[in-house]
Parts: sequence; C-alpha cells; structure tokens
Amino acid sequence: MGTKGNGGYEEKLKYITLPVNANWHFGSTRKWNLNFGPSFSLLTSAKNNFGDLKDLANPFQLGLAYGIGYKIEVNEKFSILIDLQGIAGLTDVPKESDYTIKNSYSSINIGGVFKL
Repeated sequence: MGTKGNGGYEEKLKYITLPVNANWHFGSTRKWNLNFGPSFSLLTSAKNNFGDLKDLANPFQLGLAYGIGYKIEVNEKFSILIDLQGIAGLTDVPKESDYTIKNSYSSINIGGVFKL
C-alpha cells in the first residue's frame, strides 16, 4: 500500500494482514459466494523517498474485508476459484495528523480448491 504524489514523491507501506471472513454460498448450484468480515493488519515497513516512516504510522490497521467469487468445478476433487476481494481501512494511517488518511485496496484472485 502507499501513495504516489506530484514531483515523484512516493510512500510504500507493507502490512501482514489477517482477514476473518464469513462466506455465504448462493445460486442454484451454490458456486457463487459473498464474503465479509474484519481484517487485522500489522505494519512491517513504511518508507518514502527520504527514508523510514514507520515511527510516524500506526502499527496496527483495522479494516473491513469483502469479496465475491465464483467456483468452476474441474472434476470431483478440484475446482478453480475466481474472486474479487477488497479491504477498506477503518483506522488512520498516520499516528498524528491534521488530516485523515485510510488505506483501501482491491485484488482479483485465482486459486484452487481441493476436496480431501
């Protein structure tokens, strides 16, 4: 995560994130799913063009994770899952600031589902 500004200014923030989502499968074949829940993130690195910013950023981020996906069955034991995921940060990135900055991101994912 991070930002790019005018004049080449750039910030890069790295987190370890644990989303805790509930899934709701729907449709006549239950191949669609919606998921949502809280996400908990720990800041591991925060840098800009001039150096380390980690001491200026909150070390913890609480967010809301959400997504939608579709499962394509390949055979009885294996399926391909395609989904769109997002997280909206609920806590401010800077520890102290006159303005509000929150993280958000989205991703498109492809994964495998193995039935044991």
